[in-house]
Amino acid sequence: MYFADVRLTAPPKEGDFVWRVLSAASEEDLSHSGTFSEIPICVAPPPECTVVIKAAGIEGKKPLARATVAMHPFRTQSDSAGIATLRIPKGKYRLLVSAPKHAAESREVDITADYSAEILLHEVPSQNAYSDWGPT
Repeated sequence: MYFADVRLTAPPKEGDFVWRVLSAASEEDLSHSGTFSEIPICVAPPPECTVVIKAAGIEGKKPLARATVAMHPFRTQSDSAGIATLRIPKGKYRLLVSAPKHAAESREVDITADYSAEILLHEVPSQNAYSDWGPT
């Protein structure tokens, strides 16, 4: 297996970009043709604030591990204690918290300093696709 260590300079302005990585065809081995990959990137201002979210189930407030916490374009997952931490720039965001088998919760937040919140998610009952068909 081959690898390369590549260092790139970020674009000089904020925004969404797509970088294209090209690999030339091998002159020695005709079975390896050239190819490319596209890498989407988002350039954001430097982080100024720490956001700490505790994700828990509303029934008993049990911590939810692996809950997704998103404040576009930033996102992370909670640890085993239900804690997720993001470093983000100041600004207005839609905070979205979701977890397997739970209904997602969202709210608008204006981040002007460090922020913390506990977000409680309702458990969604599992669905049996045949439960409405009645007895067979």
